Amino acid sequence: MAGIYDLTGQNIENTYQRVLQTPDGVNVYDGTGSLFYLGTYNTATGSYGSFYDTAKQAASASSSATAIKFSYEGLLNNINIQSNTSGQPTKITVQHAGVYMVQYTLQIIKPDVGVDEMSVWIRRNGAAYANTHSNFTISGSNIKNLLTGNYLVDLGANDYIELYFSVKNTSSMLCGTNVQTIPSRPATPSAQINLHKLN
Repeated sequence: MAGIYDLTGQNIENTYQRVLQTPDGVNVYDGTGSLFYLGTYNTATGSYGSFYDTAKQAASASSSATAIKFSYEGLLNNINIQSNTSGQPTKITVQHAGVYMVQYTLQIIKPDVGVDEMSVWIRRNGAAYANTHSNFTISGSNIKNLLTGNYLVDLGANDYIELYFSVKNTSSMLCGTNVQTIPSRPATPSAQINLHKLN
């Protein structure tokens, strides 16, 4: 049934599955003041994909563009991931044209003291997608910094997107967290991205 779902404090993977299984359009509140419409969805024929990575990922050089890799797949239909020219799984490719909601979460650690600045943005078919750039301030001393973003992206059939980042200090890197105990908690990916087609 159509309605409003409050996702504040809920497990993102479980919530994502629940939303995909909702037969009618839903409005989703993410707990940060954002309210967005997911629309009517059918898991049998819809286009959606969830991809993640658990490894450390460092920038190739200071203030240089580095593509984020996603080595593992979650739920997906009509969306896949392909390797770039370096053989890394970075190119998330859609089979059907439409407007897609793109949501990402990154965990960043800067082991030394001080702060750093990280830029994150989307490229479509190798070119920067307008107005998808975000600047984040990273705290040092091994503090876990969680960065999130969500955008609507217009894609044609067989178009692909990549998520890029740059840092001023190469000590800042994407870094996951292993399974935790007392209480038992699942691992935290270093990078996660979800796409789903809205129309």
